[in-house]
Amino acid sequence: MTSVPTKIVRPGKFRKILHPFPPSGKVDLHIEASAPIDIYVIDDDDLGAFRAGKPVGGFKFSDREALDRRRLDLSSQLSGDDWYLILDNDSEEPVAVHYEVYY
Repeated sequence: MTSVPTKIVRPGKFRKILHPFPPSGKVDLHIEASAPIDIYVIDDDDLGAFRAGKPVGGFKFSDREALDRRRLDLSSQLSGDDWYLILDNDSEEPVAVHYEVYY
């Protein structure tokens, strides 16, 4: 499990957190936010597209204040290399986010 202290995502900004691809191809995510954010799970191939505002593959959860221990089969959507958890705040206020990744 990877658990981190609460992070602040500034208005109109995002945080990207790099993770190694798990041997099982599966992870569980638990995320709590103080206001709705967009949550993405993408691989390195889609990072440039995300930064350019283009559509990306992987997983997307829109306008969420929580993901309660959601299991993702990364091998069904990603290339098998390292992957990114992206916490995207498109609001005008800072958002506090706590997340945990279970392998």
